[in-house]
Amino acid sequence: IAILQQENTLPAKYTLVYKYINKGDMSEAENLMNQIPVMFALNEFEQSEYNDNLTFFSIIKQLKEQGKNLWQADSVQLLTLYNIAYNDTKAGAFARNALICNDTLTYEEEILYPSFMKSSPVIPIPAQKPADKNTISVYPNPAKGYFIVRYELDNSYADALIEISDMTGRQVMQFAASTARDYLVVPVKDLNSGVYIVKLILNGKTAGTKKVKIQN
Repeated sequence: IAILQQENTLPAKYTLVYKYINKGDMSEAENLMNQIPVMFALNEFEQSEYNDNLTFFSIIKQLKEQGKNLWQADSVQLLTLYNIAYNDTKAGAFARNALICNDTLTYEEEILYPSFMKSSPVIPIPAQKPADKNTISVYPNPAKGYFIVRYELDNSYADALIEISDMTGRQVMQFAASTARDYLVVPVKDLNSGVYIVKLILNGKTAGTKKVKIQN
């Protein structure tokens, strides 16, 4: 809190507001929230962001006064959360999380695929130097819901597979690697939490392995 008090930026002030809330100091949180438009000359997006944060803060304040938590919001408060839940602001993300906690929203994070049709050079995902031949990488790690396998082959193999197995060696998934270089999105919602092995198998032989931790 002392560090955030010294940092004169919008993100720091919003973070400080929620730090005060977590500490139970609603008076300081409300004072700071009301001061933000005075402290900063807000542009159009920042004003929209402020309005969303103010809306979310107002709901938290109401619930605190009622002795309730976010997952105990009533229908009016839930409707207000829906009004900001899909806005591209931090408060919008907070609202989505609150609605998920109330079992009133199922939200799937968008998966952005790389495009190889752009006129400008494509930045690898994640940004890094080109992979060596016959290699795999896995991200995000730990993974929840899905992970991505990035692989690159040298085109000399007739049979290329990506195999996922648990720590006992039991195979749980298998995919054909049909192109020389690609990104494979692997859904893992139905798998138990734990560590899994991702293998690149070429002509029946293991050419590379990676471990991925799944947190479902």
